[in-house]
Amino acid sequence: MATQLSAAKSPTDMVISWEALPNDYHLDDKPVENTNQPILAGALRESLEISGFIQSQMLIASNFGLCATVNGQLILKAPDWVYVPAVNQVISDRKSYTPNLDGEVPAIVMEFLSDIEQERQRAEQECQQKERLMAYLASQGIDPNNLPPLK
Repeated sequence: MATQLSAAKSPTDMVISWEALPNDYHLDDKPVENTNQPILAGALRESLEISGFIQSQMLIASNFGLCATVNGQLILKAPDWVYVPAVNQVISDRKSYTPNLDGEVPAIVMEFLSDIEQERQRAEQECQQKERLMAYLASQGIDPNNLPPLK
């Protein structure tokens, strides 16, 4: 899923730092919204295990805190699936990960779309198309809210 930003900041305007979560920071254990997500994440990991790809220094996880500090504000995301080639310390029950501080930057981060998310995206695209059409009609001197009926 791509996020479109209306006023995107240039990378030089952002200050990104890699700071650990505070020790008293509470991470939710709420269930995932997409019930297929655990199955997809498990199948992906299992295929890597069967192929002999997974090494002990790697981090392959789902629904845990991926951390960064952007312009002084802690940003915490919970991707559906993430692959980090090498971590500094192997922790069996890891709840969060801060790139560069805890190891390498994730090589792959995935977010699985549910049927509801796909439908929302489709509706959003249709709305954007409608707005572009209305703007085009208005630019041609046609009132898009006062069109003749179809025959």
